[in-house]
Amino acid sequence: MTAWVTVLRRLAGRLPDDELAGLRSTLGAGEFEDLERSLLFALADHGVGVDEVERALLAEEGVRLESPVIADLPPPAPADVRFRPEPTASTVDDKVLAGAASFPVVRVLRARRLAGDKLLYVVELSGGSVSTAQAALHWGLGGALLEAVLDGEDLPPYQAAARAAGIAVATVI
Repeated sequence: MTAWVTVLRRLAGRLPDDELAGLRSTLGAGEFEDLERSLLFALADHGVGVDEVERALLAEEGVRLESPVIADLPPPAPADVRFRPEPTASTVDDKVLAGAASFPVVRVLRARRLAGDKLLYVVELSGGSVSTAQAALHWGLGGALLEAVLDGEDLPPYQAAARAAGIAVATVI
């Protein structure tokens, strides 16, 4: 897994959802120069600071940390990690399951993020590229959110809370 995947995961719940989805799509397409530029603009536009771990990960990816954008950001705020189980099936379930069928999926979980009252799916993969799955699966979800993770991996707080709150929609697709 790349440092980019980790940075973008850590920004979930801090950057606006549509910004994060666009950054993940850019990563999935392998457009790293665009990703760097877009991330710096998104951080500046939304006043989202990065912590020392994120700075180190960005440096690992060659991001120019001497950028005034990075220097002028406020201290990082914690991600909103409040989720609850979502027992009610949704028409989005079928879309997520259909898209996930082309990936090595262990299970799909459904939760509700309290901030913004948004439906969120956690797609647990047994292997493969998290960034490719993330970029491919988030389309056409009608405002629902999606986090692709590897089965059993240690996750940042946002994804860990979503996975812990999630209710299984399907297992071993």
